Amino acid sequence: MELQQMDEMQNQFQQISVDIEYLQTIEAFKTAKKIITNFKTENQIQLESPKIENNTKTFSLSTLCKDHKKEVILIDIDSENIQTEKRLACVQCISNGSSKN
Repeated sequence: MELQQMDEMQNQFQQISVDIEYLQTIEAFKTAKKIITNFKTENQIQLESPKIENNTKTFSLSTLCKDHKKEVILIDIDSENIQTEKRLACVQCISNGSSKN
């Protein structure tokens, strides 16, 4: 009987060992899950909506009209004038209909 009891005790100790390994495995999975969750949270890519640019500004050549000190927005390509300055026009030149000829 003693051998049978010893075998039972040995089986119980083996079961405890298996239970401990099982619990360690479960803990390892829980730890891995936390690490993955934290990684996902910390490294999320946030998509931003496209920025709408202010297109209300008239295109210009970044050159100022010598008469009105306003941005040039028009070049007279049909003009007979060879001088570049006389071929450029700002908003005020256009509205006045003034010719720089």
